[in-house]
Amino acid sequence: MSQEPHSSAIIPAGIPAPAVGPGGVRYADEVEERFRESELGSDIDVRRVHGVLLRETAEPAEGSEPVPLWLMGVFGLLVLWAGIYLGLYSGGFRGDVFNPNTDFDPKSKGAAAGPPDPKVIGKKLFTANCVSCHQSTGLGQAGQWPPLAGSEWVIGDAPNRLIAILLHGLQGPVQVKGANYNGAMAAWEGVFKDEQIAAILTYVRSDWGNNAPPIPKEAVAAMRDKFKGQQGNPWSEAQLKAIPPDASILQLGGGGAPAAIGLEKIIVLVLLFVSVVVAVIAITKGQRRIPTQSAKPV
Repeated sequence: MSQEPHSSAIIPAGIPAPAVGPGGVRYADEVEERFRESELGSDIDVRRVHGVLLRETAEPAEGSEPVPLWLMGVFGLLVLWAGIYLGLYSGGFRGDVFNPNTDFDPKSKGAAAGPPDPKVIGKKLFTANCVSCHQSTGLGQAGQWPPLAGSEWVIGDAPNRLIAILLHGLQGPVQVKGANYNGAMAAWEGVFKDEQIAAILTYVRSDWGNNAPPIPKEAVAAMRDKFKGQQGNPWSEAQLKAIPPDASILQLGGGGAPAAIGLEKIIVLVLLFVSVVVAVIAITKGQRRIPTQSAKPV
């Protein structure tokens, strides 16, 4: 009695025997043999096979997904709009611009509140304290009080001397516009503050045909400190002329100088810079790939 191939294997009860083809060879063995022959006989590109595996990316972890570009764009536009708005309507972030009693009623439209004009303040102070001598026309009184209109002491190249006169007064003979005067001018150092003296001088340098730059309060403060030893001693003409002319004091506090970059401009520039950085980060995240995980060889 002949034995079938592979009959030595014990087949559990209840499981049918595998199908057998002609010649007593099982179909499963025949298919496996043909696959091995075709595999050994063909030229397999190992790099292509492993390349497919290496291109397999790891599952993205929670929280590592990039921010959508449209969201970053919207945020950048909002930052840009906020910077422009602050630059236009911040009022320079000055405390004297805010008006807690602002009337938002469209029916009552008045002039916008702002810092007081030093010329207006100076005119009021001049009218209350100086007009009796120098007159409202600025022409003074012939032979008694020198004129301010067209005076070389007022509109000349030595504003530091003019400040010194108003701080500590003047006594004795003085020549103004070719005419001699001999009187006394009171000292106002202990009466007026720096901004008040600056307002008076700004007014007299801009009225009655005078056209000279304004006097900043910082210049008055500097001259007050410089000539503090003169307190109680009025100037003479000789002493005043001994003071070197110094027109650079007009630059103190920004007066007559190129406008400095205001706080609102700095904020606008910072916000614009932030918006550019945000846009660059958004583009970078959009192009960045999640690190690949190399496939382990089986």
